[in-house]
Amino acid sequence: ATDPFIKQEEVSKLLSISKDNLIYYNAILRKIPEFQKFMTDFGVASKFLKNTIFPVIQSGSLDSYNKKKNFFPFKIGLFPGLSCMFKCTFCGRNYDAVYDRSKLDDGMEMYKRLIAEAPKNDDHRFYIAGGLEPLTNPRIGELISDLGEAGFKSSMYTNAYMLTEKYLKKNKELFNLDYLRISIYGTNEEDYIQTTKHEKGFQQVYSNMPNYIKLKNQMKSKTKFGINYIILKKYTQKLNELIEKIIDINKEVGLEKNNFDFLTLREDFSIHSDKYNEDDKIQLSKILQSLDKALLTNKYLKNMYIDYGFALDGLKKGYVKNSLADSFVSEEEFFKNVGVPHSSVVVDLYGDVYMFREAGFLDRPGAKRYIIGNLIKDGSMENIIENFNKNNFQVDPKKEDIEYLDAWDHVVIKLANQNDSDNKFGIPFDLGPLKDKTIKNNSISHKIHYSE
Repeated sequence: ATDPFIKQEEVSKLLSISKDNLIYYNAILRKIPEFQKFMTDFGVASKFLKNTIFPVIQSGSLDSYNKKKNFFPFKIGLFPGLSCMFKCTFCGRNYDAVYDRSKLDDGMEMYKRLIAEAPKNDDHRFYIAGGLEPLTNPRIGELISDLGEAGFKSSMYTNAYMLTEKYLKKNKELFNLDYLRISIYGTNEEDYIQTTKHEKGFQQVYSNMPNYIKLKNQMKSKTKFGINYIILKKYTQKLNELIEKIIDINKEVGLEKNNFDFLTLREDFSIHSDKYNEDDKIQLSKILQSLDKALLTNKYLKNMYIDYGFALDGLKKGYVKNSLADSFVSEEEFFKNVGVPHSSVVVDLYGDVYMFREAGFLDRPGAKRYIIGNLIKDGSMENIIENFNKNNFQVDPKKEDIEYLDAWDHVVIKLANQNDSDNKFGIPFDLGPLKDKTIKNNSISHKIHYSE
């Protein structure tokens, strides 16, 4: 419950028991519902287990990676944006990079083929993000429609700068999205200028949100709508300001209620970030706990689901001594298992398939080394994964390449290393203590962006 990546060999040594006895005790623990519930619901690792570890294993993607079996990636990010108006300080992209507009039609046809190729056993397989801002793609509505017609849920991440009334009326397909998540970069004009380097960003985004909600209600759209916010160390206290902004937006809409379905909060775990110290964690833990109370008492916040993510979920529960984000992939672990494309890849407008989610930023320095294939040249995702399984993808990883990993990538690589160790020790996941660490052959519908 406190270390979801601990290896069975380590457990055997810590408890001074033999492998055979550990297998015996694991078998007992798998049969005790109370133990399973404690492990998955109450520990600091709860979100790791439920949001990524269990779904990845149950999908069969990790097993296929280990056995070099062909497997259509469990999750695929579509990065269709042509450009971006923000130059965010934390973003690793090349600020001058834009996609060649003449390649737009080929790129959109490539996405159509990819969606048609995808197995239909997970309706949350795809999500639209960036890379660059997806709303800069003039055919973004077609992509939303293609996903819906193929039976997939459509989820989009956007900075919302272009989400104006004029844009929405021209691109009504946005109201057919299943999920729309707006990434917020501050609570005032100064925050936005410091973070995005755009002087009009704050005013534009915060005026677009209430207008979007009004139009969404008029259209009777069923889109789940919410905000994503990364809590930087220097902005810990600004979380309260963000909540006030949400209340203000709801008041401006004029319906005397909450209009946000969700708020996703994240800790900044990037390599160069200013990490929380213990005092920060204690303070933030108190803020998160008070936020839970506000959801029950304020009509402008009622029924808004808060997703605290991997690290903040533990802080909210009072685990302030350490953060699981502090123990993400080490250099040694990264070199053992560079990536697991069977579990997750991203695809940009040129058809390039990137191993990591933070690598798929056009012309990000060094990131092209993690392109495992191209859907236009190679013909299909099946061909690309088959090529990978044959060890035709080779890369000389460098320590700084860990910056290309997002939280999901970190978890999956640590999971792959744990799996390697447990298999060699002779206690694979299905003989471990957690009954949900087994492959499911039936359909999986796993949300990566919003859950209830």
